[in-house]
Amino acid sequence: MPHIPTPWELHPDNNLICPTTRLVVDWNNSFSDGLVAWYPGNEGDNGYLREIAYQNHGLMQGGTLTRSGVRGGQRMIFNTGSLVSIEADNAPQLDELTNGFTCAGWMWRSGTSGFPSLVDKDRANAFSVLPSYNATDARLILDQGGRKDHAFIGGTLVANRLEFFCFTSDLDTARLYKNGAQVGGDSTIGAGNTIGTSTQKLRIGCEVLGANTANIWVANIRLYKRALSAEEAIELYYNPWVGARAEADDLFYFSSAVAPARRRFMISA
Repeated sequence: MPHIPTPWELHPDNNLICPTTRLVVDWNNSFSDGLVAWYPGNEGDNGYLREIAYQNHGLMQGGTLTRSGVRGGQRMIFNTGSLVSIEADNAPQLDELTNGFTCAGWMWRSGTSGFPSLVDKDRANAFSVLPSYNATDARLILDQGGRKDHAFIGGTLVANRLEFFCFTSDLDTARLYKNGAQVGGDSTIGAGNTIGTSTQKLRIGCEVLGANTANIWVANIRLYKRALSAEEAIELYYNPWVGARAEADDLFYFSSAVAPARRRFMISA
């Protein structure tokens, strides 16, 4: 167990709890079943989790990928024709997703111009979960080889505020949760939209095409090799570090300006 600075307390059940906010970090890894990759969003001095190897992939056509910040590093896309996707070496392949999958994480935007398009052209027959938005709507789209299998519209994204997304599918039905509530209803995977077999790895990304500009920030993303229940998907929002398996300094800090008080805490001594 790493050293935990105040105001955290270690309880006998091996959970961490903050007395001022009652936020709990579950070191028993109750959500670890099926968890295959976690990107805490920290690309500064401490780097990503030591346990997880990662790679960056993308067609950076006129765009710039910036990595900065000790806690809560940025993954921003500027200018035109930019695609960025991230992949863990131990992320699941398509043919491993027999129990479904889940992608959950935080997204922030500072502004857009035009309409960002979502087509995964990084690799042929690749499979991605792509978080994106336009000026008014939030979307999560499953894309396999350029074919959009399901699309969800999840309400308005407010500029300069973190939004939490959880996309989960048991390969028969897909669901999207935004900030702890389901949006768009259940989506049945119909004929012709089945998830195929491939050795390509699941990864996440976002692309901006044409003369559009998007400032995008994603962090604390996790991939599960199974579908989450509705209760689990909602719990990830209210307690997004449950089962995180990280040292305290790897958990990034939410200020009151970008997150509700129930998730406001300081992790540095």
